[in-house]
Amino acid sequence: MEGYTLRIISQNLSEEVFCQLNEFIKKAEDALRKKRIEEVFEWNTRFHDTLHDQVSHKTRLYRLIVNMRKYVLRHRKDTLRYPDGGRRSIEGHKKIMMALSLKDPDLCERVMREHIREAKEDALQSLFGETSKGLPLP
Repeated sequence: MEGYTLRIISQNLSEEVFCQLNEFIKKAEDALRKKRIEEVFEWNTRFHDTLHDQVSHKTRLYRLIVNMRKYVLRHRKDTLRYPDGGRRSIEGHKKIMMALSLKDPDLCERVMREHIREAKEDALQSLFGETSKGLPLP
């Protein structure tokens, strides 16, 4: 769903929202440098929430994403504490922004899917101390 959402967003993201997303990334980087994981989590969440808000007019998709995120956010803070989890998340956001700047729907979807896959790996590592490389996304 996240990949499809970014595909939709790629075609009509305003310059204002684009700049806002970049600002969230800068603030997350600053928080990570200062080892303020709570703030990294806040900026990470705001980044994704802002993306999701861009499809609020697609009511069914938006509700599905919002409901799914309720479960995901429970574990997200822990994944940011995992070695390199915060850095990997921020780097993923930078890749998302690069794809959005190119306005390429296929690239946007691919980059978001990879970002979600990396977050899944970090979540499994923080929960179970193992990785699921090669297993499909749930």
